[in-house]
Amino acid sequence: MKNRTTTVSGVPVMKHVINAIVMGLVPIIPAMTGCTAKSERYVVDCWGSMQEALREGRTEGHVGLTRFDGANGMIAVGALEGLSGEVLVVDGDIWQSRVDEHGAAITTQGATSDDRATMLTAARIDRWREIPIDKDVSASSAEKFLVQAARDAGFDLQHPVPFMVSGTMLNLELHVVAGACPMATSHGRTDTKLRPPFQKSWVRSSAKLAGFLAERHEGTLTHHGSRMHAHVLVDQTPPVMGHIDSVGFAAGSILYFPNR
Repeated sequence: MKNRTTTVSGVPVMKHVINAIVMGLVPIIPAMTGCTAKSERYVVDCWGSMQEALREGRTEGHVGLTRFDGANGMIAVGALEGLSGEVLVVDGDIWQSRVDEHGAAITTQGATSDDRATMLTAARIDRWREIPIDKDVSASSAEKFLVQAARDAGFDLQHPVPFMVSGTMLNLELHVVAGACPMATSHGRTDTKLRPPFQKSWVRSSAKLAGFLAERHEGTLTHHGSRMHAHVLVDQTPPVMGHIDSVGFAAGSILYFPNR
């Protein structure tokens, strides 16, 4: 992990984020192209929403990715402009995945001025608290485990909670969108080219994931029926990054929450 010495006040944020810091929490509202949520130690900023991109077909770019490049402590998850792929930012390292003409996922590191996200949730955390995972957590119980761990750590999931996990993932399943998402219908999707998404699974894999836990944000930050939106970078050659559909954790993995 990189050394994190910067503070939330050092984040290059838009004017509405600054207003949120001054005026207090601005709640996340469905079908908004931008939003902020302020906790005690961090600000969560988002652009676009699940509803807009996946159901309404509004997949225009809302934020450039280069603004996050090299920002210590920055994490972000989302989908690329046009639903052309996935994006993950871990400690200021930008990862993008797209599906090529053969149906394979191509994961690259970095971003150019042309790379934009249609949907993105981001937070900059100056310090992380490490919580060892002392026993295997099955994929079927992982979300419940993470939610309870966040509550035990004192977080209110009415506001999005950033988290990371590094170590060995169990029964990992991911996808990379290519205009079509396996977890949503395509209602209203008349302007976006739909192609089958890339999907892959591993029984055991070394990986790092980052994302957000939230309640009452289905359709905005999370898919319906889920309290988690997370992406994972699988440690293989070449690497594979994508949106998590299912994942468990092996004993010895490390869970990270913002240090309160």
